[in-house]
Amino acid sequence: AAFDKFVVTGNLVSSTAEVAEGIDFSVFPNPTSRNVSIVLDRASALNVDRVMVYNNLGQMMLNQIWPQGQTREDLSFDWPGGLYVITLQSGGAVTGTRKLIVD
Repeated sequence: AAFDKFVVTGNLVSSTAEVAEGIDFSVFPNPTSRNVSIVLDRASALNVDRVMVYNNLGQMMLNQIWPQGQTREDLSFDWPGGLYVITLQSGGAVTGTRKLIVD
């Protein structure tokens, strides 16, 4: 669905077009309350260099380097309930997005 694709410009989620396709990843549990795991396959893990999370207002909640080759990242947070967008980047380009629901 079109809602699953986002463009991140600076610190804001600005539209739902022109997202580079390519990296497939899992986010679980979803919904969650304080912890989430992001899992990539080994080939994708070599291409990702950053994970970012935005809230439903487009504000950046997390901006973290993804260690090259790492296939799993466990995040802990204390964010208000709502819809968040997890983006993975490679060389500054968004290569994958997933919705995250925090309850």
